Amino acid sequence: MTRIFLVGPLDDPGLLEQLLGHNPQRTKAQAPGHCLSACRDGRQLALWPEDGAVADGHVVEFESDDDLRLLEYYAKGLGLNKGCVQVALPSGAEILETYADTPAQALVPWDVAAWRTRWAPVLRRAAVEVRDHFGNFDAAALAERMPMILARAAAFRGARADAQGDAPGPSRVDVKGHRRPYTGFFSFQEFDLSYERFDGKMGPEVTRGVLVAHDAAILLPYDPKRDAVLLVEQFRIGHFARGDAKVWSLEPVAGIIDPGETPQEAARREAMEEAGLDLDRLIPVCGSYPSPGNSSEFHHCFVGLCALPEEAAVIGGLASESEDIRGHIMPAEALFASLRTGELDNGPLYLLAFWLELNRKSLRGNA
Repeated sequence: MTRIFLVGPLDDPGLLEQLLGHNPQRTKAQAPGHCLSACRDGRQLALWPEDGAVADGHVVEFESDDDLRLLEYYAKGLGLNKGCVQVALPSGAEILETYADTPAQALVPWDVAAWRTRWAPVLRRAAVEVRDHFGNFDAAALAERMPMILARAAAFRGARADAQGDAPGPSRVDVKGHRRPYTGFFSFQEFDLSYERFDGKMGPEVTRGVLVAHDAAILLPYDPKRDAVLLVEQFRIGHFARGDAKVWSLEPVAGIIDPGETPQEAARREAMEEAGLDLDRLIPVCGSYPSPGNSSEFHHCFVGLCALPEEAAVIGGLASESEDIRGHIMPAEALFASLRTGELDNGPLYLLAFWLELNRKSLRGNA
């Protein structure tokens, strides 16, 4: 048996249940002379030396070496490092191993209530995917994939949180098998399943493949005073893979919703990153699946009211994400005309442009 002092994210019975398939024996304990300090985006935690402070946690007993290896795999994927700390137990003081981040300095105090609300459901769901990857690639590769694993986990939790009561009609789906043939920026998954038919009977077992993606915020910036919109242009792999002669796409501002981030926060962040825009008002338009027959991707669509710059074109995007984005400002009427002539080929842009055309008069009246 091996005992480890767990604090913060890993000191969560729900996470360990999802990761290990059971909850090991745990005993309340403390690390005197240390505090819990949140770092990065709030999901991580540092065990930081501080005179007079006491960090609460649990000593967890691991009977299985496989459980220990799986815990360390997930910890390394999250960027948590193994160290040792003196722990106060009812039986006395002991030096035990633990996992925590190691930033250059302590940041804000660890907010347990905020973490449980914003991050615990995401990290628990991510543990399910991490468990499936264990043994397929090493911890370094897991750490590279972790941002998108967390994004997929956040999308899954968001879908569950958005569910409103029981849906009418069939509801039963029996999963007989599940595989992850590929995991990278996206995850391709296969399910062997049967589902309830409209006549109430269960259908035959079938295999269905799906691209498991993230939730995205889609935004059409609109300046009601100038009656103009901003579109962005960038290289798109989908156009290229299909063999399209035009592989640069003209589209709304868009981006992945980061774990722990709301769709509204993502829309505002992407507006600044891609186009340098500070939005005055964000108007929700709809939430939709662009291609539910083969992808789990979900779009949260907005129109953003703002003052557009005078320049005809602006360059944006994050160099850290190899983004090369050119912005185009055009009169709203020119956008509507382009939709009717079929010059544009982006589905979310059509949706947002038609919404804007229907609501433009009221938006301009409030300008």
